[in-house]
Amino acid sequence: MPLTIEIEPQIESRLRVEAEQRGVSIEVKAARRLAISALTDEEREALEDEIDLAAAQRSRAEDAANPDARRTLDDLRNERLDSIPAEWLAEFEAAARRPLRQRFKYAFIKTYKPVLDDASSRAWDTMEEYRHWCEVNLPEWLGYSRK
Repeated sequence: MPLTIEIEPQIESRLRVEAEQRGVSIEVKAARRLAISALTDEEREALEDEIDLAAAQRSRAEDAANPDARRTLDDLRNERLDSIPAEWLAEFEAAARRPLRQRFKYAFIKTYKPVLDDASSRAWDTMEEYRHWCEVNLPEWLGYSRK
């Protein structure tokens, strides 16, 4: 069942793009000028629900017409797994078999940050003083520079 709505002509292209992204075709008539922005939130949600419903109905109709073309989640998973190198999969599966405590132990790598890690604490009176200290004292690769 096609969904027919009547809106301003300038809204037509935006609505067509929205519908096309959802896989729905829309017929737009400019007879009665109704701006989408004038819709209440409930009306807008109802319109989106109707577009979603039409897309679902279209999808079911396509699936019924061509059952061989329908792809399942397992098909998608298998396609993705085929694109991952076997060595990576083996490493992942081995890591997944390790106990959670061991995985957490090795998941976080402590990286020494020059200057930042050299003192137990520092304090500044203003954010500007802190930023100036960072620019003067820290290597740029740490990412504290404003450049």
